[in-house]
Amino acid sequence: MAAATACARPAEPAPAGPLGYGLPSPPNAVYTVADTLTVEMHRPGGNLEMAARYAMTVDLSFRHDPAGIRVTGIAEDFEGSMSNLLQPDRFSDLGYLVNTIEFTLNRRGVRRVASYPELSGRPAELFSFGGLPYDIFPPLPGEEMEALGSWVDTVVWHTDSEALERTFMGVYTYTLSGDTVIDGRALVHVTFAGEIETDDALGRPLRLTWHDVKGPVTGFLLWDPQRRLVAYQ
Repeated sequence: MAAATACARPAEPAPAGPLGYGLPSPPNAVYTVADTLTVEMHRPGGNLEMAARYAMTVDLSFRHDPAGIRVTGIAEDFEGSMSNLLQPDRFSDLGYLVNTIEFTLNRRGVRRVASYPELSGRPAELFSFGGLPYDIFPPLPGEEMEALGSWVDTVVWHTDSEALERTFMGVYTYTLSGDTVIDGRALVHVTFAGEIETDDALGRPLRLTWHDVKGPVTGFLLWDPQRRLVAYQ
């Protein structure tokens, strides 16, 4: 889940225009990002369950770039914890993030990710933030859409770190569902449904473990046509 928590101001009703990213004014935004992960292991001796969760704010700045828009920023106020497989009521801290976030964006979405925040140690085997830019900036048609209009798009990204190699692919159908007003801002309501697949390889050479997770996903996002950014997802 991502929600813009700064740079908000009262707005007039949403103007007609393309559903695509642009350089916002002012050229900055702050998002709150949070997620929870639950892992269940089924084995003859009994089932094991582990839970992990995190929250952070992502402070972003935007500027023109030959590729479109360059987005840079930092992840702040990171808090996360992970339970023990053998003692599920005991949680340990996920540690801290390193690296900044930097990527390029055009009117349809993310083009290239240069850097992203990372964890270290065992938590890095669970959480990869290589997809963070795609989460905050989902693909858009980049053109005007009629009410109840829809489009299909695919998101693919790959990361390869010392702790985890991950390949993600998601195929989504987005549909314009109407307008809503929050805190004086007229926002466009977009629903989506799709199928995602994540392939992981973790561990050390000659002792690798592979995970393959796939399944359906549904949700919605709120588009701010004045800022030309996603306000909530």
